[in-house]
Amino acid sequence: MKVELELSKFQIHFISNQMELFETGLAQMNFFIQPREKKLVLSICSDISDKFHNKSRAIRKETKIKKKPYKMTLKWYEAYALNVMLFSATLNAKNKEDVSIGNNLQMIIGQKL
Repeated sequence: MKVELELSKFQIHFISNQMELFETGLAQMNFFIQPREKKLVLSICSDISDKFHNKSRAIRKETKIKKKPYKMTLKWYEAYALNVMLFSATLNAKNKEDVSIGNNLQMIIGQKL
């Protein structure tokens, strides 16, 4: 089952930045001592990070300002893992803007799941 997401460029950049932070944290932690559920989310998120990094780079290269939302298609388990990752990112967020964007994305993804 596929999940269609319509995201703004700011939301895609936010997810891409969170994935970057996530990957640096993943490199520092010991993967083998993590619980099975966390390993599952970590491995799925490391797979989908390329999708968001590529989309973010493509948006930065565009010359036209596009007001329509960008469509992203994820498999159900990818959307679920992204939602879990965004939940932990909003818990650890330092400023209110990141919390607001993260909660908004969780709501959008949660409605599609």
